[in-house]
Amino acid sequence: QFIVDDKGIVLIFTFGLRGSTFPNMIASRAIPLTFTICQSLQEELGIKVAAGATFEKAYCGVVGGVNRHEFAVLGPAVNLAARLMSPKHNSDV
Repeated sequence: QFIVDDKGIVLIFTFGLRGSTFPNMIASRAIPLTFTICQSLQEELGIKVAAGATFEKAYCGVVGGVNRHEFAVLGPAVNLAARLMSPKHNSDV
């Protein structure tokens, strides 16, 4: 999910498929990729970055009505990741 609003640019990315598990996916793929994306945005584009990462099930799908809808990622894990990346808790990655 990619959002541009008054707070800046928000990227939400997920790993894994419904009903499947991959050993060490978080440690070997998700966290290193998160660091790589943050580092690239900072070094190449000069964008200040904060990241929050959690591990849990989340809803990924379409929300809204027929005339206005979007793809969204929702759930307590998403909310926790947002809180973890807030300046109060996280001055960097």
